[in-house]
Amino acid sequence: MYSRDTIYVGGCWVPSTGRDTIVVENPATEAPIGEVPACTAEDVDHAVDAARGALTSWRRTSPTERAAVLRRLRDELRARVPALVDTIVDELGAPRRIAQRIQAELPVTVLDGYADLTEQHPFEDRIGNTPC
Repeated sequence: MYSRDTIYVGGCWVPSTGRDTIVVENPATEAPIGEVPACTAEDVDHAVDAARGALTSWRRTSPTERAAVLRRLRDELRARVPALVDTIVDELGAPRRIAQRIQAELPVTVLDGYADLTEQHPFEDRIGNTPC
């Protein structure tokens, strides 16, 4: 579970190896809206190792499986658009309309396009007897 001293690595919330935190402020009011861990080089190394490990299994997935993962991500993101808009407005000071249309809803559309492209793109093409 998320807390102010955890980071998301390898699909789990884990404690940061650092002790410091960074206060996140609303730029319009300068009021604190949260705290995040000040990650260490060890935290970064842990995240890179987890990403490398995930890549090993990801390479073995088919385009259809990858598209399904992207669509699940799109659906989860879409369900969180209202909360994302509130966070973006508070954290960046963005106008609500921009936060909604560009910063929260556009990534949903992009993920949908990537999922479609993943299923439709010919990743291999044979010319004669040679795969290209």
